[in-house]
Amino acid sequence: MDQHIAAILAQLDELGKEQLQKGEWEAAVQTFRKMLELDDHPVVRNNLATAFYNNGKPQEAWEFLEPELEKGVISPFAWALASMIAQDLGWGSKAQEYLQQAIYCFDSGVHNPRQLGFEPAAWREYTVIIKRAAGHLGEDRLVVDLHKKWERYYQTPEDVFQAGVALFNLDYPLRAAELWARIKGRGWDFLEAYITVAELVDQGVVPRFTLPYAAPDFLRGGRLSEELFTEKVSQGGNRVLLLAQVFDPLFPPAALQPALAILVGCGEWGLDLVRSILENSSLSKRIKLAAAYALRDLGVAKPGIEEYLEDE
Repeated sequence: MDQHIAAILAQLDELGKEQLQKGEWEAAVQTFRKMLELDDHPVVRNNLATAFYNNGKPQEAWEFLEPELEKGVISPFAWALASMIAQDLGWGSKAQEYLQQAIYCFDSGVHNPRQLGFEPAAWREYTVIIKRAAGHLGEDRLVVDLHKKWERYYQTPEDVFQAGVALFNLDYPLRAAELWARIKGRGWDFLEAYITVAELVDQGVVPRFTLPYAAPDFLRGGRLSEELFTEKVSQGGNRVLLLAQVFDPLFPPAALQPALAILVGCGEWGLDLVRSILENSSLSKRIKLAAAYALRDLGVAKPGIEEYLEDE
């Protein structure tokens, strides 16, 4: 390859990976498109498909990934990403097939990845994307099984985070909290909130709900509009962050009722949460009153609320 082209590709690759890390999906698409014009390489296609997929465009992601799959590419990453894309496009059986192919591909190469042209450290990182794909398909038990099978290969805190998510979703919140406690000081400080909420779920204070395998994205970007804030709380990880604040005794009283109103908006689960708060004798009068007002202001009928407010 021409040295000038190689230098351009190296610059674009560094830029594209930085954009992916920052969640700048549109910009990453443009960067990897330029790379693909210069070098039609499987890794470039993987990155371009990832940018499209994370930007909510699974069909476009599939168009760039499919040619590599048809060649039988030896890439756990490509097959795991294909599984998530297939799931989103409604191809359930294909999603399962691609996931199994990703697992088989990883297991086949993990003992000597250099034979395939990969550094061992790079190959072992594929455990993350494969377990993320399994979680995306709702295969929480499989995530736990893969965690036990591949634990000796782990290099990043995300592997442990994923195992905690699987255990939480399988209704083992305290076991999840134990795993999260191991990594919360390694750049995953938001896990303090996860641990708090896991304990509240175990105590029956917070109703069960499902966590995604992605980290909460409240931590990205600037101030959110009220509408976008409400939308984001539907994502389980973001819901955890808000719940932890609501049950924090230092949370500002003026913010408590609006926060609970947003949580009440999470469908039947939100109503169950407020019902649990009102019926739990161990919680403070402050949070009970805020919960009652949140229900009343939203016009949600619950027997006894008016009497409760009068008593307060």
